Amino acid sequence: MLRRKKNSLDFAINVVDNFLKTNFGGLIGSGRKNPTLGLVAIDEKERLSSSQDLSGKLMRINHSGEVAAQGLYQGQLFFETDPSMRSYLEKAAKEEADHLVWTEEYLVAKGTKKSYLNPIWYLGSFGIAVFMQLQGQKKSKSFLAETERQVQTHLEKHLGIFPSEDIQARAILNKMYEDEGEHADWAENDSSGEDTKELSKFEKRAMGVMSKVMIETSRRI
Repeated sequence: MLRRKKNSLDFAINVVDNFLKTNFGGLIGSGRKNPTLGLVAIDEKERLSSSQDLSGKLMRINHSGEVAAQGLYQGQLFFETDPSMRSYLEKAAKEEADHLVWTEEYLVAKGTKKSYLNPIWYLGSFGIAVFMQLQGQKKSKSFLAETERQVQTHLEKHLGIFPSEDIQARAILNKMYEDEGEHADWAENDSSGEDTKELSKFEKRAMGVMSKVMIETSRRI
């Protein structure tokens, strides 16, 4: 009983630590290199152009998405006890942290502010992930897979909108797209634990609506 209480306390402390580092700086990812390394930086005149202003706003949306991803994975981990599941979720969370670091570095380089609503996105995603986790591993894995597939669809749209000359942004988004696909594939095909349970059309539609709300508000605020 004492051990269970200690583990719960440790998990809670980890979540608070992750929340603070995600929103206020200091989060460490897996250590992978930023995809933009070696690419030619955009000069100051281009940074001030309208296309670069668009790039900054678009990347702010993606940065907010990565903040939400941290909340999602921490929520998935909060009550998960299966060692195999925990191992992969922790790995995926670190890869999502790489995305957060890369998008934040991009925003800093372009002089674009982060969304003021990021703490809300984190907490909201955490709460939804915990709710799904409490419904069982099948539901939780299905929710994770659907989330990552919707993120891939979003990234495809952004790759079609970002200025073609912004090779740094495109390098980041392409790597993010690849990682999200791997996370979704794992959730859909993982043989350990329980298989995924298909989400209802209503649940998928609700996820899409919430995603659109986050996208529109993060772009402006």
